[in-house]
Amino acid sequence: MKQLFIFLLLACLYSHAQQIDLGNYNTLKKVHYHEATHELFVFKSDTLAIIDLNSPVEIKETYLQYPYENFILEFYPISVDETIYFIELNGGKLFKLEGHQIVRKDNSFTHKMQINASNFVFRDTIYRYGGYGFWSHRNFFTYFDIPSSEWQIVSPSNSQILPEGTQSATVVANDGSFYVFGGITSDPFKPTEFYHSDKVYKYKKKDASWTALGTSNVNLSKFAGDISFGNKRIFLNNNDNNLYVVDVIENSLKIYRKTSRQQGISTFLPSFYAKGKFYCFNLIQNQKIDLKLIVFPEEEFFGTLVREGEFYNEGNISYMVFLGFFIIGVTALLFFLIRTLYLARNKIKVTTNGLHFRNRRIDMDEKDIAAINLLLRSEEEVNSSELMDLVENKNQNFAHNTKVKNKLIEEINFKLKTVLGIKVDPITYQKSKIDKRIKTYTIARRYFVVR
Repeated sequence: MKQLFIFLLLACLYSHAQQIDLGNYNTLKKVHYHEATHELFVFKSDTLAIIDLNSPVEIKETYLQYPYENFILEFYPISVDETIYFIELNGGKLFKLEGHQIVRKDNSFTHKMQINASNFVFRDTIYRYGGYGFWSHRNFFTYFDIPSSEWQIVSPSNSQILPEGTQSATVVANDGSFYVFGGITSDPFKPTEFYHSDKVYKYKKKDASWTALGTSNVNLSKFAGDISFGNKRIFLNNNDNNLYVVDVIENSLKIYRKTSRQQGISTFLPSFYAKGKFYCFNLIQNQKIDLKLIVFPEEEFFGTLVREGEFYNEGNISYMVFLGFFIIGVTALLFFLIRTLYLARNKIKVTTNGLHFRNRRIDMDEKDIAAINLLLRSEEEVNSSELMDLVENKNQNFAHNTKVKNKLIEEINFKLKTVLGIKVDPITYQKSKIDKRIKTYTIARRYFVVR
């Protein structure tokens, strides 16, 4: 009963919009809008349905031979004039649709260095930007050179800056310039930590240089889908009641309230805009999942305008603002240095030659000094055997040497506690994180300044 109600509700909502039945969603592998012929290509397991979107709508279904099983799931279709190519998602392979076959056209391989790269066409040439691979993100463009059947790099030879590398970024090509924003990037010092990129960049192809435009005012990572709308992008999500229209060229952001008919737009498939109409995919849940293509005239697509403003904050900072930040930075640095010197006066200064506290040398022998330096200068936990090496007597057995090592640590702790006036042992032991049978030692570094 509930499924019937949903079906009737959606039927009512879309009663004034043109609908095209695309069949069972589960049989579909991928869809692609072919701009040159105004056709929708629907790729299935072994067939290709070509839907002529000109009036009247005509659907043709033909056999299609894929190079191998799951090919269409591993490649991204893209149009160059009247030709459809397929770009490998995880590498550099490129295929071309020729009749009922898909034929390879490249000399590349599955390098896995541009995963989730942004693919686009500019002046009849296929470009890719960014992508992820081998714990890092790319920050450059490549293009497919047809004569050599190879991917070539676009060198930013005159640029003073370089953008941060990203995957799944949005790229808008306009009048010889490529605008790049959004996507996912990673911390270069912690490559496994990913985060949303809020930077906006412009690459001018003629000048071979990058410009940092600013930082975006909206978190684009929360959106599951987007629609190309000329040079604009419409971002949407099923759990958000608004549409976000980004015009990066004009630095504009407009937020519209979703209409009731837009609530069912699927974010799993790439809806598109063409010839004054929006073509949106909608999934109808019943005994099977039916796929509909809903056609909205542009003038009926947008709901109420909620607000508008700038998409990004410009990166140019005035001289006075820069001077203000400079003064704040210098003040903070001086405060940090003074505070560091003040705190250091109550710490033990450690060198390879000895220990000093408040300008007085601490009475310790060479083994004490060596043990403290070993513990302080090691980046990892120190094994018991490493400390044993400092006191080991080859003529004595293991038990005796262990006793000597333990006494060494005990005496060092006593001397350090006396000097610092503390009750806790600076040197402690625990079980190794790698092998629980091994005892390891650490020292409380907060009591020392190593030089």
